[in-house]
Amino acid sequence: MTITDSQDSYLGLAQAYRLSDVPGDGAEVFSLVRASKRTPKAYVDRFFDTGKERQQQL
Repeated sequence: MTITDSQDSYLGLAQAYRLSDVPGDGAEVFSLVRASKRTPKAYVDRFFDTGKERQQQL
């Protein structure tokens, strides 16, 4: 399945961080999927655009 086959929508936000070592057994990986009744903009504003983030655009 690809993103175009999915019922879900890309909201224009992606998060990533650099691992300090090569991933292997026991490596911690983070993934977040939520269901929400909020509009896409309200969802991003509520959970990811609070004004307190330490992030940058690439």
